[in-house]
This record gives sequence, C-alpha cells and structure tokens, in this order.
Amino acid sequence: MESIPVPARFYDDHADRALLTPREIRRAGTRVWVSTESPDAIAELLNDAEFYASPSGPDELPPGLKASARRCVDAIRKGRRPTFAAEKKWST
Repeated sequence: MESIPVPARFYDDHADRALLTPREIRRAGTRVWVSTESPDAIAELLNDAEFYASPSGPDELPPGLKASARRCVDAIRKGRRPTFAAEKKWST
C-alpha cells in the first residue's frame, strides 16, 4: 500500500474540520503517513493545504499552521513514499 508522509499539525486540523480525509496508516512524531488509496481524499487534503498556504488564505491561523500547510503541499506533490526502519533493515 502506498503512503505519503504529511505534517501531523495540518492533517489534524483538516480532519477536525470534518473534511474528506485520507486514512491514517501510521503516526510518528510530527508526521502522519496517509494512504493514497482514495484519490479524492488526497485531492481534498491538497486543495485545503494549498488554500491555507496561499497569500489569499485565512489570515487568523494558529501559529505554525500556514507553514505546516506549505509542507503538506510539498509532501503531496512529491508523493514520496517513506522508508520505515524495518524496510531499511531487510533491504540491505
């Protein structure tokens, strides 16, 4: 199953607003790995993050949320798949 690591701060804010949200696979520190099985949910998260990160987005945001949205946009656009410690161990 493919996944994308996104900032937990923006992911949690997005989910708290009861928007279509990708399924959480794993959480570690400040990252949440989300499933790519629902393109609609990924698109909704990306659209929301782009709006929050844009200059025309909301003005009154909690500290760090705009920066977290920018990182979320970058992570989704890159679509990078994380390498977990167990995968590193077995791939050598």
